[in-house]
Amino acid sequence: MTRNRFIKIAGLSLTLLLFFFVAEITFGARVEEEARVKTAYIYNFCKYVTWPDSADEDPIDICILGQDPLVEQLAMLEQKQVKSRNIVVKSFSSCSAAQCCEVLFISVTEKEDLAAITQSLKGLPILTISDIKGFAQKGGMIELVKQENKIRFIINKQRLDDAKLTMSSRLLKLATIVDGEQSQ
Repeated sequence: MTRNRFIKIAGLSLTLLLFFFVAEITFGARVEEEARVKTAYIYNFCKYVTWPDSADEDPIDICILGQDPLVEQLAMLEQKQVKSRNIVVKSFSSCSAAQCCEVLFISVTEKEDLAAITQSLKGLPILTISDIKGFAQKGGMIELVKQENKIRFIINKQRLDDAKLTMSSRLLKLATIVDGEQSQ
């Protein structure tokens, strides 16, 4: 192999390595930024939802069902309060254990069991949130969707009403609203 050819191959290899390294950093930064935005949404949802029979001194339990990169960001909410209530973040691997929560983020890892999960939570005062595609139409309450590189949300108003959760009209004005469930 000639010296020039070796230099060209080494240069190309280095360029490709740098490209993949930068792409991985950029992808990782986007995932982390998206998790921060979703966490901010969840925190603000807590501010604009009223639960039936909630005592002012009780903590707000924000739970995650399944494995999700959002766990680390949500854990940072434990330093905050909503309406003078402390926030506690918990992770669960089963839906039955998560029925003690006020807010339940359902990870995309639970997609296959979504129908059973939403059915078991039906009527309970648990604000369900997910970024699973079609979540609001399939019986969830708030679906986080990415549209034009921004996070938006869809609210299933019927599920909120069934759970006797009251959401601020200001928040409802910002959302896309769906009523009831649609079989898919």
